[in-house]
Amino acid sequence: MSDLTGLIKISSHQDSFASGDVVFVHGLGGDASSTWHPKGKRNDDNFWPVWLGKDQLGLNIWSFGYDAQATNWKSNSSMPLFDQASNLLDWLDIHDIGKHPLVFITHSMGGLLVKKMLSSAKNLEKYKGILEQTKGIVFLATPHTGSHLANLIDNIGVLARTTVSVEELKAHHPQLRELNEWYRQNARSLGIATKVYYETLPVQGILVVDPDSANPGIEGVNPVAMPDDHISICKPESQNSQVYLGVKKFIEECLKNSVGLDNSNGTREKKNRSILEILEKPKGYWQDKLASLEQEYHSTTSASSKFELKKQIQECRTELIRIEEKLTLARNPARYKLLKSVKSEVERLLDQRLYQETLINLKKESRPKKVRRPRDDYHYQQNELLPSETRIIEFFDKKAVSGKLLILGEAGSGKTVTLLELTKSLISRAEQDPSEPIPVMLSLSSWKNQKIEEWLVAESCYLYHGVSEIDVRKLLEKHQLLPLLDNLDELNKNKFKCVEAINNFLTSNYKSNYLVVCSRLTEYERCFTPLQLNGCVCLKPLHENQIQDYFESIKRVDIWQSIQVDEQLIKLAKHPFFLHILIEIYTKSSIEKLTKIKEKENQHCYLFNDYLDSALKGVSSPDKKKHWLSWLAQRLEENQEVDFLLEKIQFDWLQTQTQKKLYKIIVALIVGTVSMPILIIVFTNINNIVDIDNFIASNVFDKNPKFSLAVISIIISLIFGSVISLISPKINPVETLKFPDQELIKALKFPSLKERFVGVLINNIKIHNNETINSAIASLIDISLMTVIGMLAPITAIFRGLIRGLKGPELNIKRRDFPNQGIYKSLLNAVIYAATCALLSSLVGLVYFWIDGQQSINPNDINLISYLLIWGLLGLLAGGLYPGRAVIQHITLRLILSWNNYIPCNYVKFLEEFTEKKLLERIGGRYRFIHRLLQEYLANFAKYG
Repeated sequence: MSDLTGLIKISSHQDSFASGDVVFVHGLGGDASSTWHPKGKRNDDNFWPVWLGKDQLGLNIWSFGYDAQATNWKSNSSMPLFDQASNLLDWLDIHDIGKHPLVFITHSMGGLLVKKMLSSAKNLEKYKGILEQTKGIVFLATPHTGSHLANLIDNIGVLARTTVSVEELKAHHPQLRELNEWYRQNARSLGIATKVYYETLPVQGILVVDPDSANPGIEGVNPVAMPDDHISICKPESQNSQVYLGVKKFIEECLKNSVGLDNSNGTREKKNRSILEILEKPKGYWQDKLASLEQEYHSTTSASSKFELKKQIQECRTELIRIEEKLTLARNPARYKLLKSVKSEVERLLDQRLYQETLINLKKESRPKKVRRPRDDYHYQQNELLPSETRIIEFFDKKAVSGKLLILGEAGSGKTVTLLELTKSLISRAEQDPSEPIPVMLSLSSWKNQKIEEWLVAESCYLYHGVSEIDVRKLLEKHQLLPLLDNLDELNKNKFKCVEAINNFLTSNYKSNYLVVCSRLTEYERCFTPLQLNGCVCLKPLHENQIQDYFESIKRVDIWQSIQVDEQLIKLAKHPFFLHILIEIYTKSSIEKLTKIKEKENQHCYLFNDYLDSALKGVSSPDKKKHWLSWLAQRLEENQEVDFLLEKIQFDWLQTQTQKKLYKIIVALIVGTVSMPILIIVFTNINNIVDIDNFIASNVFDKNPKFSLAVISIIISLIFGSVISLISPKINPVETLKFPDQELIKALKFPSLKERFVGVLINNIKIHNNETINSAIASLIDISLMTVIGMLAPITAIFRGLIRGLKGPELNIKRRDFPNQGIYKSLLNAVIYAATCALLSSLVGLVYFWIDGQQSINPNDINLISYLLIWGLLGLLAGGLYPGRAVIQHITLRLILSWNNYIPCNYVKFLEEFTEKKLLERIGGRYRFIHRLLQEYLANFAKYG
């Protein structure tokens, strides 16, 4: 950039359809290049206009240069500042800027120039497109107005040795006030967002732009104070600088809002409409060009001209097909919903991360032998250390890799955040080009021996709300999903099957053109079969120079000075996870204590313990809660799991035989207590039908048959509760319901011998209940008929099919939206079950009442009421206890665990508390430790403690 005047292109988007233009405008004393360069780096291309162009936002980046030297020994010919406004407008028009969303980044007086340019454009029809497409302005230390404006101009004059531009500011002092008033009144109505940064450090003892002058006075815009002076505020040192990250996010919001949602009226998303509009314009152009070429082709007689025209016609048709494909995809609202949800989830995960590995560009090594690529000799290439500046998206795009990538690294090396960085870049691509696949980042820890395509659909619907299984499956079938699969190592023994399932997926009809898998290096190396991907990158530990530079960049040199003499601490700091902990919780004095620890091999344990103490600061009963966290981690490690579902705690979590016996006794007592009043009513009504009082009086109790009836009911209730408790101590919530047609048919086709016998017995008892029990003699025909019915359609088999058939599949992982959802669902389904079974049982009772010889049904008949009550209450009990048993077992288990101080009484509150402390994270109804290393440490807490 030798000529630094005019509008200079820094970078342009590869696709002809850029998402927007960003124009940098310097102030007095600056130029189109050095104003934006970090100190000491004036002549290279490593500065933030270039970074923005590479950050996958789909932007064209420009820098406007004009003669505005601030010292009269350099130049005495500066064009008056306000005259530069028309000059800037003309340059923008020359380069056709104003067809895409436009954002200005301005420094100092450059902000005034842009405001003047926009006010001029409002009155000139030719430039209205520029005004309408301006979506945002960033003001870096720009003086707007305020009581100190005149002094501010004097300050600039002192620093700059007044030139015509500075003198003009004095002369136009009232116009400056009017200009800011115009901007304040029109910015919102024009749809222009505003971002303001101001300096807090002086230059040569002068605070050039004070907070009052930096504030444009727009409602809702809060100026951000920066620890910089007037010159350094526009020179971010790295892509992790606050100004760079803030401006980048501001640009993204401006672009998003320019094509944002109109949620108020529920119409089709504006973003889709905007993409359609962008694509429709070139479509019209190519259609017109095709018509013109075809007309010329038919009119020419030259063979060579026809050949050339035919070639151009084919190019036009190819381009039209490509545009039509993009339009078809852009018209798909499911695509947009999924993409929006993925972007939101990735941003949430980045915000929730315990540490920020992206602050350091992790070194990467290509390891082709870790994957199997049959088509060429890539597998036999040697490992290669990639250049330090290589970003993960660049390796993903390499021709040899072609988007099928394995990411490996040791624990805490930054794998997940690297995957998030890649996902974020791919999201930007998908937003700009509807033909690009939608990246979906998923954790393989929830994979349960399924086909990968089935798991992909279910997990995507669960994690990314707003899209249906049908929509996701269609996107998968059309190869419009780009799966990024994390945590292969967390599957433990299942990882071998998962690798096989992934390889099968890559050769199936659903195979994706792109796939990324992420795993711990040591765990992946234990797999017998490599993944059939094209490339592998392994994240390397940080170098000491990187660690030192990082500490210096965040102004924590004191930590570096303390740890650089400790070889073990340096080794830990090479992992971003531990590096964050060092920075997060230690001061110079406290870390010196860490360096004095004798057991160097256990230093990471002390590090974790100090981190836990820091997180638990201000928490009541910290030792007890640390114990609860440790106990949870132990159970997860024992079961080789990382995701914790509260409804999945089981009987085997109890630690002693005494606790397990107590669990069974309590369950039996609760079930018996619940069933007791029901059985008392049942036996009372049986007595109304079959007068069993006399039998009891003569055979059981001589004097008080009513009392004996109650005693028998209580005994049977307790026996019933014990049987229910002993059948299976495992907790099986009934989380969903379905229609039991198949189960009923199967139960009637294949009843067990026991069910046939009980069915015959019940049918024949019903025939004889109008006789005394001792002397009931029925006709042979009736006995034969009811025996056949009992054998072919036993009532017990019908109830088995009904009760088991109503139970649907376990709640799919995508349906678990809140903690303990399975138990809440089981409680709700117990009510539904009980009501359904009571109703159907009452109908059965009505049928038996008719079979019992009653030809007419009288609602006042005591026998009819008894029949209905007996069968209805038995159905109520059986139906309610089938799903309700899981609720009783779960509550009992939680009580015993709490009594023994394994868990808190309010487990959800405890889990949410430590989610806020960033020791846990919650995904729907699941919880997991923020990092597997933390879970492993806590599982061995007693040993280390």
